[in-house]
Amino acid sequence: MKSISPIWCVQFCPKKFDTTDNTLCIGAWEEKISFYSITGGKAFTQVGVDKKLGFDPLSISYFSNGQYMVIGGTNKKLTLWNKEGVKLGEIGDMNDWIFSCSVMNDSNKVLGSTNQGQLVIYDVEFQTVHGMYNERYAYRDLMTDVIIQHLATETRVKIR
Repeated sequence: MKSISPIWCVQFCPKKFDTTDNTLCIGAWEEKISFYSITGGKAFTQVGVDKKLGFDPLSISYFSNGQYMVIGGTNKKLTLWNKEGVKLGEIGDMNDWIFSCSVMNDSNKVLGSTNQGQLVIYDVEFQTVHGMYNERYAYRDLMTDVIIQHLATETRVKIR
């Protein structure tokens, strides 16, 4: 694997989903992130297409469940993304480029630090959205999926 521009940050996803391969997220100095599957610790295979960010990523950190990640960079914001690279929202603004971010293990605390020495801790809250209609119950899963459960038959359908 070779990028045409500098790679500023790399981070392995802490969980393996539907595969035995490791997933690596790479942030490059062309306002994008890319995902790679690493088979046997040697072969890189790109997963999907590059995700354009609109800023240069300088730091990536996954939540311990592997479902979400935080990206800090030249936009001076900590942003929340899902594991597929879909932006979910902004966590907070800082006064300069964010050179380092980290998610505290087994918590929802996110730390960010800047070139000017600013260090900030944010507490991210994930709220579950629920809904009922007749004998159907729906709730959001992983911020982007919806699970619909038929209460009488206990069957479930996932909408991605």
